[in-house]
Formats: sequence, C-alpha cells, structure tokens
Amino acid sequence: MWVEVKELDPPVSQTQIDIAYRELSQRLTKLKLPVVLDCWVGPGFDHRVGKIAMHLVHLGLRKYSADVTSWYVCIPRGNYQADCVDFIWRDRKGMKVHTISAKLTTGLYGVPLAAGPGNWIANVDVTSAGVIRSCAAYKILSEVETCRLVLRVERSLESARISSVGSGIFNNVATVQQIRNAVDDAAKQLDSGQNARKAPGVVEVYNDAFGATPDELLRACLGDLTIPIYRPSLTRGNPMYGNNGILRGRKNRSVSAVTYRSRHCQAISVVHPEPMYPVRLNWLDGDVYYVDGDGSVVRAH
Repeated sequence: MWVEVKELDPPVSQTQIDIAYRELSQRLTKLKLPVVLDCWVGPGFDHRVGKIAMHLVHLGLRKYSADVTSWYVCIPRGNYQADCVDFIWRDRKGMKVHTISAKLTTGLYGVPLAAGPGNWIANVDVTSAGVIRSCAAYKILSEVETCRLVLRVERSLESARISSVGSGIFNNVATVQQIRNAVDDAAKQLDSGQNARKAPGVVEVYNDAFGATPDELLRACLGDLTIPIYRPSLTRGNPMYGNNGILRGRKNRSVSAVTYRSRHCQAISVVHPEPMYPVRLNWLDGDVYYVDGDGSVVRAH
C-alpha cells in the first residue's frame, strides 16, 4: 500500500509576524526605497522570502511608470524560480491591479484577496521573460492558494516605512479547502507510485492547529452539503453531499482513502467511492466512512 503524508498549515503566529516585520523593516531601511508597505505574512516566510520580496519591490519601482502609484508583490507557495512574472487584471470595482510575483515552476498563483479579479473568466495580462500573453484568470490565479508573503506597495515622497503587518491566512482559506489542496497534491505522488507498483494509495493528513471533525473531512472528500429544493412546490429534500468533493466521480482515483489526524481527537477516514485500487476498511484508522450502493454515507467502525 502506498501512503502519502500531508500536514495542513497552522495559523500564522504573532511570533512569525514579528519576525517578518523585523526582517522587512531592516531590508527596507537598508535599501532606502521610497515606498510604504502593507504586509500580509503567510506560512513559509523566511529570510529568502524577504530578500526576494524586496527585490521585486525595487523591480516594480523601475518597471512601472509614475502613474502606477501602487501595486502588489506576491511570493507564492510551491517551488519558484529566481525569475518573476507580472500580472494585470481588473478588480471588482473595475480598477487595474498590477502584481509582480516570483515565478512558479508549476501551479496556480495566489492573489491578494482584497484586490482579486472581479471577473474570473475575464482575461488577465501575463508578462514573463518579456513575452506578454492573455488567459482567463481562473486558469492561472486562485483565491484559495495562500502566499508566503503579500505586499501592497505604494510610492511615497516621505521616508520608507511599513504601514501595517498581519496574517496572510484569510477566513475563506478554510480547513475544507486545505484538505482538498493536500489530497489533490498527494494524488499526483500516489499516481506516480502506482505506475511502478499497483497498490492502494492512502493520504494521511495531519492537522494539529485544531481538532479534526467528520464534517470537515466528509465535505472535503465527498462535497459540500446541499439541500435540494423541488419545483414547483418548493419543498425541501434531504441534505446530500454535492459533486465538488475531491474524491467524487473519477477525480483522484489513485487515492483509495483519506485519513485525517489530530492530537486532539480520534482519527477519521473516508474511502473513495470509485478508487483505482480498493483498500480494506480494516487497514484504516479511526471511524471509517464510505458510500454504499444507494449513495448514502455509512460509518463502518
């Protein structure tokens, strides 16, 4: 059996925010850049992130004309290169948003939630290595992808300073979405292993920031709770799980089951309804949930 282990991001602590504030303040003072910064710190901030971010702030000062008075700098999660990529989109108010990001080797780019695209099917201008192209926002950006660091940069005629600093983890990056992201990523690793040896694949998700609940795991794997309304009587049907779960249909069939763990409570497991390689229920820990023949969710043990 193949096992892929993932750990969910804990909330950013005040200590981490303080460390980021000192790091960015020192670099800003040393470089003497004529800007005011608002900072949002995410998981994974370190010395290298601060260095790259300030390089991109300096690049924005040289790149953008004087009529661009503010822009964003993002350091995404995942593997990124020394190069950068430039985005231009319109926010919910129709205003242009300029963003410079470290360039990912693969994956979606996180966006500053306060200034995300107003229309996710509208085109975004993307400039990389001097080449400009356009693509739909949803194909390259994501509101649920957290960044290691987001800076709002504003030109200033006064001395350089940091105006505010806070956590970059927002409420809509919830536990359910974090589980889906972790399982989706782990599925690719399990798929590679199963190409070499055919065997069930289990994703072990650890989350010590707060306790795991069956509701969170079931929603992540099987879909958000949905209540059908029948027309024309407008009567309410029985609640059911929707089709947006990470283990629904033919999604991530390399994942035979997901086990969710925390030091605060008992383990919980959910079995894929249509796995590529079925797993025995007695191989899984804690309460085990599966979908039976009529589509009902059943707890095995």
